[in-house]
Formats: sequence, structure tokens, C-alpha cells
Amino acid sequence: MDHYALLGVEPDAQADEIDQAARHALWRPALTREEAARISRAWFALRDPARRRDYDAGITDFAPPTLEAGDAH
Repeated sequence: MDHYALLGVEPDAQADEIDQAARHALWRPALTREEAARISRAWFALRDPARRRDYDAGITDFAPPTLEAGDAH
């Protein structure tokens, strides 16, 4: 699924709009672990300007960091 569509933002959305959309999407009560992971991947790809340029160019070989036991989320 397209990261922009998943977060409900336009391709020209500013970083604060992306942050707000991701937070809003993660607050759904019936959110599954898989859905949360997709939202997190979309936020990770779009929030950073360099990763966003890569995503927009079709380069998607990066992966978000994984949380280790004891890490804050």
C-alpha cells in the first residue's frame, strides 16, 4: 500500500502533518500489530527527507529500526 494513502496525507505533506497523521492512525482502539507496523514503516519512510526522496523515487530497500527489549516506544 502507498505510504501516503496509508497515513491519509498528500505527497506534498509537511513533516508535522506526517507526524500528526501517524499518531492519529496509531490511536485506533482495534489496531492490530500488523497495522501498527505498516503505519510505523510509512512514518519512518516519509518523515526523514532523504528516505522520503528514496521512497518517492521507488528506492525502498531500507527498513525501520527494530525495538529491542527495554526500548521505549
